[in-house]
Amino acid sequence: MIGIFRIPVLAVFCMNLLMVSAQEIKNPSFEGPRGPSVIPAGWEPCGQGSTPDTQPGSWLVNTPPSGGTSYLSMICRGKGVPFPDKWETCQQVLDDPLEAGGCYRFSIDLARSSTFSAGSSYFTGSVALHVWGGKQGCGRDELLWDSGVVNQTDWLTYEFTIAPQDGDYKYLILEAYYSQFPTYSGNVLIDNFYFLGPCVPMAFK
Repeated sequence: MIGIFRIPVLAVFCMNLLMVSAQEIKNPSFEGPRGPSVIPAGWEPCGQGSTPDTQPGSWLVNTPPSGGTSYLSMICRGKGVPFPDKWETCQQVLDDPLEAGGCYRFSIDLARSSTFSAGSSYFTGSVALHVWGGKQGCGRDELLWDSGVVNQTDWLTYEFTIAPQDGDYKYLILEAYYSQFPTYSGNVLIDNFYFLGPCVPMAFK
């Protein structure tokens, strides 16, 4: 009886693997032409007063890519700079939505630039990266992951899981956000955002 019971359970589990394993990130290493307010193919800005940049080479950011030839940078703005108290965000429209009740494994490389500046404005503070699920474009419907403060100037790989609870999400949104208040100017560098596969229940590990 035990063997008979395990067969349908395993079949259902394998079907779930097939469904979520189709979830991929387009242009996960943010490849493309580099420049200020130039966002990589496959990604779209969500307006907060300024647009993320494709690096290196802009605003005195000279950190080599973690992989490939380019990566994404986003900033938070404090007082005394254009568009104060605002922060940068971008999104990707997913071919396969993140489903409520599903569990997805990702990895991402994050760092901070200690030289990020524009004229007399410096954006060298440490911020966090938020990953949101959105039902509509640029909609922050559910916070799916918070990196915590990204302080290191060398690339560090973070592995994490996303498990939507409040709905299915067609949009995956990356947001640079303050790790403390009051607001201040800071940056986060982002590279190699990869889908690793579905979460595997302990019984099948």
